[in-house]
Amino acid sequence: MSLGFRSAGFAVGGFVEIDEELAAIYAANFPEARRIGADVRRFGNREMDAFLEAHGPVDALIGGPPCQGFSLTGKRREDDPRNALFRDYLRVLGRIRPKLAVMENVARLTSMRGASGRSVGADIAQGFREAGYDVRACLLDAQDFGVPQHRERVFFLAVDRRLGRAPEPPRPGHGEGRAALRSFGDACSDLEFLEAGEQGEDPLHRAVAHPDHVLDWLREVPEGASAHDNQDPAKRPPSGYNTTYKRQIWNQPAATVQTTFGMISGSRNVHPHATRALTIREAARLQSFPDSFRFSGKLGTIRTGIGNAAPPLLARAVAEEMARRLRSLTEKPQA
Repeated sequence: MSLGFRSAGFAVGGFVEIDEELAAIYAANFPEARRIGADVRRFGNREMDAFLEAHGPVDALIGGPPCQGFSLTGKRREDDPRNALFRDYLRVLGRIRPKLAVMENVARLTSMRGASGRSVGADIAQGFREAGYDVRACLLDAQDFGVPQHRERVFFLAVDRRLGRAPEPPRPGHGEGRAALRSFGDACSDLEFLEAGEQGEDPLHRAVAHPDHVLDWLREVPEGASAHDNQDPAKRPPSGYNTTYKRQIWNQPAATVQTTFGMISGSRNVHPHATRALTIREAARLQSFPDSFRFSGKLGTIRTGIGNAAPPLLARAVAEEMARRLRSLTEKPQA
């Protein structure tokens, strides 16, 4: 999100991140930004006021509260404590009082029920309104904005209602009747061809080694198919869904990149042609991170950061729309 907003002209002033290694990645790529908090639940008025005193008024607050509690790949428990972290975002919003605000989350958030009995999406929209913001929720697919990946996300776009109305969602630039969708091959065709266990010149282009029996299940599986589809029952995994042990398709946008993309048993994690899971470099490109973006720390942490990120190109499309709205704002006279 921050990379997309910076590329659209916003200056990143500060960030809150609980994971130390992810915070280090953030700091390396946004040296101009201060880490002003770790656990957002403990990010209090004193810290916020100190930041505002040092930084001055804030134009935009952006964030993506952890989404695992709402995701189809999780258990989707209504009592998952991560489901309530959006309330801390709204608490910070009410104290910081930026002109604009953007919240991003998984599409399935809108179908989950909160403690009120209403959808979580309705609770979030109500929270924005109670904080004094006009808000618009929109469902966007990253592939429609030049990202080589099918990834649907819900965005809440908000404007301080004293200044105006929430903007329209950004208009897709790719897809039917527009520029062609970008594919897995568009993103990764210049990378070295690797099989399981092999290492490319790029340190992040390293293929995980997999058990021989798993490789045997997958060697003859065509693009877009799963080992669960094999005619020979002996070459089918003993458990799982037909979305697991499944190959991507070279000439189509990739399936949604998740934090488990290094697991060959995960959902649609198998390379279209090689018999292995995706490398970190491939996943970063499918998310539209430039190769210049600096990743560090444990490989598992890097995978988590990539899989949880909003694709920078999608974030930039949202940011450009918010920037246009920001330039048009004029404060209404107080009654």
